[in-house]
Amino acid sequence: MDDLKEVSNFLAYMTWPQIAEAARQGKVIIIPTGSIEQHGRALPMNVDSYTVDTIARAVAVKTGQIVTPPVLFGVSSVWRRFPGTMYLKPNTFKMVIEDLVYSLLESGFRKIFILNGHRPNMWFLDAAALDLMDKYYEQFKFTIAFSSYWDMPGVREELNRLRKGGKGSMGHACEAETSLTIYLQPQLVRHSELRNIRPSRQVWDWTEDRPMPQIYRGYVSPDVTDGVMGDPTCASAESGEKFFNAIVDKISHFILDYASGDFEKYILLK
Repeated sequence: MDDLKEVSNFLAYMTWPQIAEAARQGKVIIIPTGSIEQHGRALPMNVDSYTVDTIARAVAVKTGQIVTPPVLFGVSSVWRRFPGTMYLKPNTFKMVIEDLVYSLLESGFRKIFILNGHRPNMWFLDAAALDLMDKYYEQFKFTIAFSSYWDMPGVREELNRLRKGGKGSMGHACEAETSLTIYLQPQLVRHSELRNIRPSRQVWDWTEDRPMPQIYRGYVSPDVTDGVMGDPTCASAESGEKFFNAIVDKISHFILDYASGDFEKYILLK
């Protein structure tokens, strides 16, 4: 179990009176969302879920807010031909998010933040958030925010400053995810496989907006790709630690603003 000092930040370790008091105090409730899907031959299936959960826990402790257990499964059918990938259908994922958020609203929380660790989840988090506002805003008068951790204010700039590879090195099972996994879960990295990977530069990168249009043409297969997008060969535990600390620091700045009500600068529609 984590250090007892963190019990007051982790919803799963708290008692219901502690949770009621946290809600009464107006704490931000952080919900991490990830996936269980292939990450090449060198990394485990849990990269997205474990990484975002660990980041969210560190942010909750640093800012004094509350983090829920992670939503482990996401919208990952694009990797369905890779054994072990477990995914939810888009509408199922959306409904799971809505039900979980509604339960937290019933518990008294009014500042919801969903921290995402799997890119395709974002499209359905947007739809879920809009539905929640449409259905329940008048009842609960709440705010809901969501973002992938690499898209949070200031994170892209830090990743660019700290990276070893050039643009295109950060995509999937890439420089960033491999570095974070070597740092956070070193026992699960297959270094012999990592040494055999051939980098594949991407037309997009974590530090840039994804180019449009979004094109689907069926499902990718292990017959044509190992599932790596980017350059994991320049990854290291040192980079992973630097990435992790920078990400936690930048997200914590936002969470403290959100908790204090000083979030007008983040709002587009006023």
